[in-house]
Amino acid sequence: MPMSSVRSQLLANFQGKKYRDLFVAEQIFSGLPAKIRSMRMRRFDSQGAFADALGKKQSWVSQLENPNYGRLTLTTLLEIAAVFDVGLRVDFVPFSKVLDAATSRTREWFDVPSYREDQGLAEVQIPTPHGAALGWMGRFAKGDQPRRGLTIVIGSTGQAGIGALKMPPKKPPQTAEIGALPQAIDQLAGRAVLR
Repeated sequence: MPMSSVRSQLLANFQGKKYRDLFVAEQIFSGLPAKIRSMRMRRFDSQGAFADALGKKQSWVSQLENPNYGRLTLTTLLEIAAVFDVGLRVDFVPFSKVLDAATSRTREWFDVPSYREDQGLAEVQIPTPHGAALGWMGRFAKGDQPRRGLTIVIGSTGQAGIGALKMPPKKPPQTAEIGALPQAIDQLAGRAVLR
């Protein structure tokens, strides 16, 4: 069945509140164990090795990977995230986001990269016409010291990008670079976010 047909059918079923509630629960109770199993299989030789890393019993790990278990706690999920060296996000979202996530899962969704493997943390560099790149932390107040965080990199062509700042820059930006930040943020986020 084409994905648009699946989405249309799910959307029709979403008219019922009970269906929506059960759908959200099913996405969590089946999705998280599948994701845990996928990450465990890539990183550990066995459930026992993963259990040792968690300081738990193998039978406990077996329950984590069982979609019928349904008793995952935030504390447990944080422990698992720490062992896999990945982030954990628990959030309330509109049903459209739940539907989008359910109908767009790929193999990559199940295989979350660890911190060291995360290509999304590489600092974005946008070249200027002179071959250099400009960069500075995106959220700072007057007088703040540079710190780790978000980098907004601005090229003199007006292009901008966002990346992770691993180490504070050695010197503050020039006035012209600071003046370009609101425009760069507008380009990236569709609205000004500076405070």
